[in-house]
Parts: sequence; C-alpha cells; structure tokens
Amino acid sequence: MPIAAQDILRVAARMTIQGRGDVVNVYHLRVFPLAVGDGDTEIIAGVLAWIETLYTAARLEMVNEQTFEDISIYNVTQGYPVGVFPWPTLVAGAKTSEDALPSQLAALVRFTTGYSRNWARKFLGTFTEAAVDTSGHVATTALTNLANYAGAVLTEYITANTSYLTAVVFNKAIADYVVLTEAVIHNVWSTIRTRREGRGS
Repeated sequence: MPIAAQDILRVAARMTIQGRGDVVNVYHLRVFPLAVGDGDTEIIAGVLAWIETLYTAARLEMVNEQTFEDISIYNVTQGYPVGVFPWPTLVAGAKTSEDALPSQLAALVRFTTGYSRNWARKFLGTFTEAAVDTSGHVATTALTNLANYAGAVLTEYITANTSYLTAVVFNKAIADYVVLTEAVIHNVWSTIRTRREGRGS
C-alpha cells in the first residue's frame, strides 16, 4: 500500500552503544500535503534525510562507541511496516577521546504542542564527560548542539516536489496527532522514564 496524504509515520532511529544495548528515539511524522510525483521512494528518502539532519547536530556530543544502526518506518495510519533502512551517512558519535557518561544519563529535550500536558520528550545519549560543566549541568557547547537538534526537529522537511513531513505527537484528549510547536532544552541531566501515551515521542 502506498503512503498517502495525512498518513502518520512512526520512525525509530536506532543506535547501539558498544554493541551492548540499543539506544532508540521514536518520532512521528505527518505526510501532508503529498505532492504529485512523490511516491514511497521520495517520502522514504525525505524521512531518512530529516532524521540524518537531527543527528548531524546531536552526534557531536555522542561517544564514538555509539554507532548508528538503522531507521525503521511504520505507517501508523494504514497499519503496516514500510521498512528498515540504513542511515544515509552517519556512522558513529563524534567524541573519540572523552569518557562516556553513565549509560542511564541522558540529555532531555521536550517539545510542546500548545495543549495541556501534551508533549514529546527525547532523551539523547550517550554523551561524554565533555558535555558536563563544572557545576554538573549540561555544558554550553552541548546546549548549543541540542538547540540545533531541536530546531531541526521543529523544521518541516519539504521534498523537491513540495510534499511536507511534519513532526507530531498523539493527543489523547482529541484522539489525533498535533504538531510540535516549541522546544524546551533542559540544562540538568535526566534518566529515561516510562513512556506514556501523548507524553512521549
């Protein structure tokens, strides 16, 4: 079944840390409008390019032992897996000489929607000790890279034929997906919490 206008795509960006465990961030994208001339090939390429842009910024803080494995796409609206694809160019985190932070520690970026208690949270890691300032908070350079990541999440991807891919999150109160509008970048470290519908990715 081809991807159609208004379809919601769930995109799982998978990495591994030193081959011992997965690090996965999940996003939802709405396809609208779907331009004439854009089929699955163009939309999939757009999804992969969008994800790659996000992590081009985030990887600058990630330890080199964290490798980029694959990106899986699932069509939520039509209920079928679109496929699993390699990262276009990214291979590993950029930090090669610094020690990694504990695996449970993560930087947190929260994306709001304008609706009460409805947001998307992204826990990013594994970062290194270089991302910690002298007070134990997220360092300035890391905050800048997180801001670049957050800006990329909020930026719609537009294909050459002008199909739009827009980041959304499910709103349980209205039973629909709503657009992410703003980002809150936390300067204190977080640990991954249990995901709740409408307050996750």
